[in-house]
Amino acid sequence: MYNVRFVLGDFSEGEFNTKDLTILMGPPGSGKTILMRVIHDAVSLYKKDLEAYVDSELRDFADILERIEIEINSEDHEEKLILKCAGGRSFEEAACDPAGSREFKRQTYMIPHYFDPLLRFTLFFPFQWSDIKFILVASKMLSEGLPLRNIPSELKEIIYKMGDKLYSNRFKTKFKRFVETIDGKEIPASISAASFLRVGLLIHLLMYIARDEPLVMLDEPDIGLHPSAVKQLALFLHVLARMNMPMIIATHNLFFLDTLRNIDKVFDEFDLDLDPAEISLVVMRKVGKRFKAENIDPASSNIESYVDEILKIYT
Repeated sequence: MYNVRFVLGDFSEGEFNTKDLTILMGPPGSGKTILMRVIHDAVSLYKKDLEAYVDSELRDFADILERIEIEINSEDHEEKLILKCAGGRSFEEAACDPAGSREFKRQTYMIPHYFDPLLRFTLFFPFQWSDIKFILVASKMLSEGLPLRNIPSELKEIIYKMGDKLYSNRFKTKFKRFVETIDGKEIPASISAASFLRVGLLIHLLMYIARDEPLVMLDEPDIGLHPSAVKQLALFLHVLARMNMPMIIATHNLFFLDTLRNIDKVFDEFDLDLDPAEISLVVMRKVGKRFKAENIDPASSNIESYVDEILKIYT
């Protein structure tokens, strides 16, 4: 149970329960992101309920990704992923190498909605070869960090049954050509922010950090996702949340919310015999000029009345 009372922006107070999968629902500016940061700070500074999961400062995972660079050996063209050090330290330092770095071993992760470097992968910014290399090398590193024998049986079954529905195989074939020729002129091939790429990398990152049983806070991870990718993401969030990795998720998306509420349908679609994670739904309800966080029943009688109830907080 969290009981938060303060004034910051338009969010004023809240009293709510968290479970394996806690969903924050509310309009822009209602304080969802602020609330996630307050939860972390309250836990780590004042040793509240989730102290067992938190032993470090809050770190944005996007900041960690921004500090990853790819080093290519000029002699054998071998690729190596390295962590860019803060304060101008040398790359040769042990703390700068992924194998010796603590950057991926934090107990608390905040994955923000902009999730750089994927922010660059839109129609407005053509793919660069360095971007392609980043994704391929990062996914390779994450995959090597997850040998199949160490993956829990639930995830093995999902990965096997989903096959190429995950991003990796299709990604490698989809981007064979980076330049198109029109009337004899070469132009960069602009690629949209493909859902399977974004959700695939996010799933790999979550699987990678799941080994440390962290507390993970995801700020609108469904932004820009195709409905089929939303289902993939919801499925993995449920499974990972049951593996001692509690999550707090902020979203506006009613389809994403409904998919999380009715994940049994997705399990049936992939013929998976799994139990869903326990859900706590927290809405940011407007009271006067400010917003108040409170629980509502995530298992409302039918989706029509449920949507009506949720939409009230937007008006």
